[in-house]
Amino acid sequence: MQDPLFTVGLSNARRNVPASQRDRWYGPFVWKSWVMDWIGYPGGLSDISVDGRQQPPAERLSHTWYIYAPGVGYRHMNQADEGLSCDSLWFFWDFSQPWPTLAERPLTVLLDPEERIVQHVHAMFELAQHQEPGCELVIRGHALAVFGEILAASLRGHQGTPADPWPVRAPGAARAHSDQLLVTVDQEVMRRLSQPPSIAELAERLHMSPSSLAHNFKSETGNTVMERVRWVRIREARRLLSQPDATAKSVARQLGFSSPFHLSKVFTDVTGMTPSEFMRQQRR
Repeated sequence: MQDPLFTVGLSNARRNVPASQRDRWYGPFVWKSWVMDWIGYPGGLSDISVDGRQQPPAERLSHTWYIYAPGVGYRHMNQADEGLSCDSLWFFWDFSQPWPTLAERPLTVLLDPEERIVQHVHAMFELAQHQEPGCELVIRGHALAVFGEILAASLRGHQGTPADPWPVRAPGAARAHSDQLLVTVDQEVMRRLSQPPSIAELAERLHMSPSSLAHNFKSETGNTVMERVRWVRIREARRLLSQPDATAKSVARQLGFSSPFHLSKVFTDVTGMTPSEFMRQQRR
């Protein structure tokens, strides 16, 4: 496989950005460089324009990266609840010569349910703010890790389209059907954070029996369905608790936990620390 020859451009990483206004198109945006951007909540449409030809809008899944080739115009419409928030992330770069993995692809879509690429773009942005000796080399290391994730995802038998994104996951992790299971569970929970769906409701969404869903999910991901539901809710709790004015009480209410104590118990089970410890860590 040919390693990419590239120049790192700008990156941006803002935490807990509220969803944009519903039912309004943003764009079109057109850049001379490659760019990838992230959306972490469900509900939205995207379309692209290639050589002046507009392509039909397609639903944009939660936890997806969209990679746009230079010169490709793109737009996004939010259809999620405006109360939702997620990190706003994007990353620009240029190739010194075509990289076969992305060559001839105006749009490539990655599904990143575990946010593996997210951590690298956050690190790149934070390093770029300091400009200390060695930062540029470390930034390139994170960029190479991103390209490594893209390459690995491209070899997993999917098309890299909005309907069939390339799946980003740890080596040796669950495959094929579990990608769809994960994204469906995640999206349904994100849509109903304060009243998460039951196994029966998720099974109906996937056209499976509850017992089949429970068995397949456990065998393919290593976790139970309800463990995943808890993980998604606590992932959102982490985002909300990292905001300067957040309290455990307000986050518990927003996410439908019966009390701050209930949130604290689930949060500690999932993360190994209490919400108070997490907030102190974030605000140092």
